[in-house]
Amino acid sequence: VGPPIYSRMIKTFSFCEKITFKVKYKDLSPISLVGISIYDMNKKLEDSLLGSTTLDLFNSKKNLRQGHYSLYIYPKKEVDLEHPSSTPGLVDNHFAREINILNSYIHHYNTGTGGMGT
Repeated sequence: VGPPIYSRMIKTFSFCEKITFKVKYKDLSPISLVGISIYDMNKKLEDSLLGSTTLDLFNSKKNLRQGHYSLYIYPKKEVDLEHPSSTPGLVDNHFAREINILNSYIHHYNTGTGGMGT
């Protein structure tokens, strides 16, 4: 877990873990979702849910998503794996766009592939 980033509107945490699924691409439907629930392991199970989110595995052009994403976490809400989900991680708002753009610049800077004037 990376250091938290605070602002007046947003509190973010960075989880830099590679996630691998043992599912074949051909077995996925075009509306496949990944649901993520975050728990506080220091509390009893019934009190430990911090929040959840979902991510569509395919974008609007039906291409498999790849890369880094900043996902919105719905506090104290169980993950919803229906399509469309009531807990979508990719939300279209000004703050989410700014965070995703900043993360893209950081990624390009760290990998030396451009961005941030390089």
